[in-house]
Amino acid sequence: MLKKVQEAARAIRYNDWWQTKVPFLFGIFLWHVGLFYEHAATPFIGLLAIFCWIIGAAGFGYFVNDLFDIEQDKAAGKPNMAEGFSNGKRAGIVGGLLVLALLPWVYLSHNPIVLTLVAIHLFSFIVYSVPPIRFKERYFLGSINDALYSFALPVVIVSATVSDLTGPAQWSWPLLGLLFAWGFASGMRNITQHHILDRKEDALSDTKNVVNTFGLRLHVNLIRYLWLPLELIFFLAYVWLWGRLPLVVCLGMLLYTLWGLLPVVRVNLRKGGFKLDLGLFSINGFYEHVLPMTILGWLIFQDPWYLLVLVLWQILIPNPIINFILFQFEVMFHHIVLKLLWMIRLVLSRIVNYTIYFFILAFRFLKSKITGKPHEGRQQDS
Repeated sequence: MLKKVQEAARAIRYNDWWQTKVPFLFGIFLWHVGLFYEHAATPFIGLLAIFCWIIGAAGFGYFVNDLFDIEQDKAAGKPNMAEGFSNGKRAGIVGGLLVLALLPWVYLSHNPIVLTLVAIHLFSFIVYSVPPIRFKERYFLGSINDALYSFALPVVIVSATVSDLTGPAQWSWPLLGLLFAWGFASGMRNITQHHILDRKEDALSDTKNVVNTFGLRLHVNLIRYLWLPLELIFFLAYVWLWGRLPLVVCLGMLLYTLWGLLPVVRVNLRKGGFKLDLGLFSINGFYEHVLPMTILGWLIFQDPWYLLVLVLWQILIPNPIINFILFQFEVMFHHIVLKLLWMIRLVLSRIVNYTIYFFILAFRFLKSKITGKPHEGRQQDS
């Protein structure tokens, strides 16, 4: 059974999205739960349903992409998970993933707009990979398509779904538009960086890549001066306009950004200055690790039942921040325990040694009294 689960996980390339897309969308879901639920009642069923939708949709997108990339991946020497399956198994995997992606919406939302967005999201995976449309080989159309299905549509779907789960829809169209703009800018920055990193392999496999076609410098400058600034501005504006969590989230984002800028600072000692190389700067770690834990910590403060969510989350998707904190506690615990053991050993050794010493002195003293001989430790009178 475990072997089949592992094979299924490899087939849908879970390593590419399990530690990224799942915590990111979980964080968005919990964020809006905190915004909409007045009494912080934990929506465990909704969280489980969103979890199933993420697995189904992400697995569907990656498997369909692999299915129509077999020849290109073979030419580039890249592994392709769909290659080893028969046509019947491929159809079964695609059908099963579609059911897993659509079934949760029986519970999550019956709103026609949300369901339309869900359908568009799944359809965007198809037009991205499947000929003759295959947007992934149509340069900027492929980048736009990727930004839509990877970031922009999912964050809007999750936000609108949480609003529906609370009862009457509490949508704010301007804020949903701002959320969409943030997701789109973030998606464009991500896919452009992906094209930059994959440009050599894509050239070998003759895969159309916007960076290879229109130049590296253009796309690095697009990230530096367009997508990254817009992403940060839209996100901070969205956080601030909601009026909830602005200080803690903005502070966390600022600290993470400053920390993330360290590797991209280029110091020029001759000219006495420095330069920021933002072409590959990414704030994804904030979205995937810092933001979800910040939101969850705030919800735990509101309602301790969210501790259960934290425990389950840490079991399924270990968070590096929590792992680091636990490691520090473990090191501290071991240090304290070893220190205490050393002190106990020292005290016990002193007690034992002095007890033996005084016992020997007492024994010798009593022996000298009985035998009439002077104690060996005493000086003889002259």
